[in-house]
Amino acid sequence: MNYLNLLLRWPGLALLLVLIALLIRRKQHRKFSLFVAYLAFSILAAIVRIIASRDQLAYFVAYWSAEVIFATLALLVIRQVFHRVFAVEYRLFRWMRFLLPVTVVLILGFSFYEGVQVWNGHSQIRQLIAMINGFDIGVHAFQAALLFLLLVLRLLFPARWLRYEFGILTGYAFNSIVNICGDLLWLKYGSGYRLFYTYGPPMAFMLTTLIWLWVFSAPPEAIAKMNPSPDKLHDPPDQQHHSFVRIRQ
Repeated sequence: MNYLNLLLRWPGLALLLVLIALLIRRKQHRKFSLFVAYLAFSILAAIVRIIASRDQLAYFVAYWSAEVIFATLALLVIRQVFHRVFAVEYRLFRWMRFLLPVTVVLILGFSFYEGVQVWNGHSQIRQLIAMINGFDIGVHAFQAALLFLLLVLRLLFPARWLRYEFGILTGYAFNSIVNICGDLLWLKYGSGYRLFYTYGPPMAFMLTTLIWLWVFSAPPEAIAKMNPSPDKLHDPPDQQHHSFVRIRQ
């Protein structure tokens, strides 16, 4: 267990507490309830890992259990945010509803494939770790690609540029890209990039938290003047469809 790596997390934990307080102050904690749950679990998981770091088995269980919960919560946050960004399009185009479920199935398939790859000649614990790691990599890859996917969809559909929603996804994308780079460098070059592999992810998450703090620093009243909330869109579906066609033309 690298204690310096854990010590780097303490400033990040303080920033997470500030971010949660800011969400509550902005009265956005109910709108983004899953995001708040993700932030709260980040604090809890870090504390549990620090406490468990004295025992190798306890830390092993705490680390990999937290990875599963982290990835699952991240997918739930993405689903919540994605539905808000494309609230109108979800009602107009049925195929939009299958984007996230299909992606989750692909991630689970990749996770299962990673477990099968080490099926022969290895213990069940190693197989389970391979599946968890595959699930984690799949979620990180999805988070990194999702921001680009949203940019493409925004070109195709007249979606509003919602600061909070896109800010959350931008933070996830940045954090995931750094984690993926660390994994790839470690797999290809080994210990030569141990420093980046060890300290890159916690530093990236700290910067991600700073991004989210900046995103939620803007009061919702100022954002509402620029972009109406999708919850306030009450146009009939036919009128929304005609408006969409006019915009596309």
